[in-house]
Amino acid sequence: MKNLKKHAMIGVRTYDSTKNPEFVVAEIMQDNPGLFEYHYKINAEGDSEVLLEELGRKRNFLIKGGAIDTDRTARIILKEWQSGKIRK
Repeated sequence: MKNLKKHAMIGVRTYDSTKNPEFVVAEIMQDNPGLFEYHYKINAEGDSEVLLEELGRKRNFLIKGGAIDTDRTARIILKEWQSGKIRK
């Protein structure tokens, strides 16, 4: 798990090839408290599931049945993190 986070953070694994992007986002959130919440203007209180749900709803990333596509949302967060759009 640590390698997944490290590889995603330094761009060895791109956002589209990362396995379990939701877990990687959760790990990065633990290391950078409040960073994603501030960037996306979402009050998630450090909970990655809340962040993914709210951001997915905000961006209208829905799958069948009206559920939020958390995989797609997590990949967008990783993409923006790796590209430098989200800064410390």
